[in-house]
Amino acid sequence: GDVYKRQVSTQSTGVRGQMEDGPEESQLELAREQVQSLVLAVAAMGVHVRDSSEEGSEELEEVRAENDALRSSKEDWEMEREAMRQEMAMMKRLLQEVKDDQTKWLAERAALQDQCARQKQELDFAKTVLRSTLPTSPTT
Repeated sequence: GDVYKRQVSTQSTGVRGQMEDGPEESQLELAREQVQSLVLAVAAMGVHVRDSSEEGSEELEEVRAENDALRSSKEDWEMEREAMRQEMAMMKRLLQEVKDDQTKWLAERAALQDQCARQKQELDFAKTVLRSTLPTSPTT
């Protein structure tokens, strides 16, 4: 009764009662202080855990962002590499077309040179025949 009323008044006002504290009262006060210390320690640990957790989450987000950037960079590089591979294949095809054209033109040139040489021989032969059948002109 009386001890309980004094506890309530101590809790509500924070002021101790007028009576001398007995051994039970001081043990109760000590226990109350220990409980308060524990509550404060647990609260501080909770804040520390929360802060550590938030810090860890932020670091995890940074790692995820870096990972996403690396993945995106790798995808860009792979797309660029594929574009370069396609461009290289197209250049090889063009080079092969040029080589094929060159081969055709060289063969055509050789055929034209042969034809030219034959026509020159025919022309020389025709000149010889004409000279032998025509009367000699006085200027020759």
